[in-house]
Amino acid sequence: MKVHCLILVAAAGGLLAQSGITPPRVGYIRDEAGALRPVYGLAGSFVLGRPINKRPVISAAFSGRLGLAKTAAALYAFDREGQRLGRLAAADGPAQFVFSPDGSEAIVFLPDTSEWFRWRNGGFQPVPIESTEETVIPNGLTLAGGKSLAVQDNELVLRAPDGTEKRITSTGPILSIEWMGENWIYVTERSRHTAARMALDGLEVYRIPEAAP
Repeated sequence: MKVHCLILVAAAGGLLAQSGITPPRVGYIRDEAGALRPVYGLAGSFVLGRPINKRPVISAAFSGRLGLAKTAAALYAFDREGQRLGRLAAADGPAQFVFSPDGSEAIVFLPDTSEWFRWRNGGFQPVPIESTEETVIPNGLTLAGGKSLAVQDNELVLRAPDGTEKRITSTGPILSIEWMGENWIYVTERSRHTAARMALDGLEVYRIPEAAP
């Protein structure tokens, strides 16, 4: 069954900024320029903060407890405050991330070099090739309750454990989906950026404002 509904709420970040009140931090995103930015506010009223990185980021994800980023030369881990926890030199190219259920650990796969790493106990650890059968990167993001979220052309496909699907159609091709924070997913489209989260009847999708230079 296809669900062709998209809940879009115009960002009202200016009101939060003018009030002088620091809004809650939702998570982190990677903008079009490769800047890693904190996201503040509430659903439908997001504000982007200043970049926390100096070098452009190719891939990024944040679980709510642990953040991971991949640049052209290294893998980085950072905490809720954006403070670096660790660094590992790595070859150029993207990375894929899978977090543990509590968001404190993660598996990292570098597809260009077929390397695997695990973030655990404050550091990156190589995963032996013979162990990777247990750490297969899923095709999409694994959500609570055994559900998963994947991309097919210009649709987000929410798949339940029993195989039933709900689909949300975008305005154009979806380029990537990344974890933005606890229960939040950052969706990069060709012409806009949105944040999605689980709802009782599927997904709620909200517009992310464009990053200021």
